[in-house]
Amino acid sequence: MKHVKLLTIFTLLISSYTVVFGLQYVIGPDDVLEIKLWGEPEIDDQWVVSENGNIDFPLLGRTKVAGLTVEEVVDKLNDGLSRYYKNPQVMIKIVEYGNCEIYVLGEVKSPGVYHYQREATAMEAILMADGFTRNANKSSTLVIRNVDESPEAIKVDMDKVLRDGMLALNVELRPGDVVYVPERFISNVNQFISDITPSLLAFIRANSIYRLQW
Repeated sequence: MKHVKLLTIFTLLISSYTVVFGLQYVIGPDDVLEIKLWGEPEIDDQWVVSENGNIDFPLLGRTKVAGLTVEEVVDKLNDGLSRYYKNPQVMIKIVEYGNCEIYVLGEVKSPGVYHYQREATAMEAILMADGFTRNANKSSTLVIRNVDESPEAIKVDMDKVLRDGMLALNVELRPGDVVYVPERFISNVNQFISDITPSLLAFIRANSIYRLQW
């Protein structure tokens, strides 16, 4: 099977990792950050990351946040605000992703890494990858998320989406999701995910803007 071949290709790469990694989103331009400072309601707002990767933050002025994870930005702001507050506790939430990565693999014409802004669905991701190949088993399309921790898969019957107009089945994607179109019908999703996860991790680590963390 094709996923077994993919697994074999990446076996050596996977075996070279001797520790467990996690994947964390790296902030980029046009991301919208909701930032709060505990106990200080005057610092409770949303900031859009500029093209240069900065936000204009109270007291600190222009602050570079692009290329950092949320945890790293929290540490950076806490450090800067410590000149004005005792033990500041900054909280950050990404409320909009300006440029997200997803992975479209398997039986699509142009598999690879794709970027999108705001919202996208599984079908839109497949269209980004130039559509299905003639060998695609559309009814067993998978949306796989949390690949690095506890992978979960959502089976999407694209035949029903396309043929019957059942748009409710067309899953909305999250940053880092993998859309995988198999060649054959998948009867045991859990076993399939177990088999393919090492290959997916290797691909993501080689191609992602997501930060590898020890």
